[in-house]
Amino acid sequence: MFFQAPTHKTNTFDLKIKGNFRDSKDSFYSITEKDFVHITFVKREDKSIWEEVRPLMMLETIDEFFPNEEPDIIYRSNYNSVRGYRAFLSRQPLFEEHEPFLKKYGNLVYTKPLYGLPGFSDDLPF
Repeated sequence: MFFQAPTHKTNTFDLKIKGNFRDSKDSFYSITEKDFVHITFVKREDKSIWEEVRPLMMLETIDEFFPNEEPDIIYRSNYNSVRGYRAFLSRQPLFEEHEPFLKKYGNLVYTKPLYGLPGFSDDLPF
């Protein structure tokens, strides 16, 4: 075991959360290095499956977040049936089991631009 004594003059806290957390039979929270969103599977009248992506609104003062009412992105899913995406969701951890932790540290998950680092997108809004 390699042990390195902590630097007592610095007080840092670093946290990385990645994964999918199921919150219903048709939706889940997806946390990556770049996004923290809520995704809902929707079956349309033509029986095609679509995914609606909603960004989260964070309220740091009360450690709470809410998906927007209107999705920002809607796209056709890779799943062709309700059974397929529900099988995917059944393998994801439940959101309610991790909810206190995610709400407490969710505001730290918000990514900040990584200017100058490899892989950073040059698509700036200005």
